[in-house]
Amino acid sequence: MNTLEDSLRYIAKLERTRRINRVDFNRLTNALRDFAQSADQEHFKRIVDAYISCAENDYSDDGPADLRGEPLAFLEWLCIGLDHSFTSVGLRSWKAEAGVAYERLPVGEIQTFFRELYGSHFYKDH
Repeated sequence: MNTLEDSLRYIAKLERTRRINRVDFNRLTNALRDFAQSADQEHFKRIVDAYISCAENDYSDDGPADLRGEPLAFLEWLCIGLDHSFTSVGLRSWKAEAGVAYERLPVGEIQTFFRELYGSHFYKDH
């Protein structure tokens, strides 16, 4: 089980990470959840800034390019997954790719916290 202390320690590790393929996405999502649920803007911003720094500074060819292109959109997508489950998000992505209409998931607690600090990045029309 992840604790707030684990998330605080992960910030320091992520701040030293320079390769996107070295990011521990389980710990990243746990930290986003922990800091949003505790309304800890300072540490939420630090984890977001550390991820963005890593994504923007990794010019290697072995990291997934789609995670580097729009780091704020990717982080907001993680927040949506934390609010609703990643299965829900994945199903909607599949439907979108297949051209099937679907309703967007309502904005949840963690995504709201993200948007208060960074605005909307995942959906381009908002």
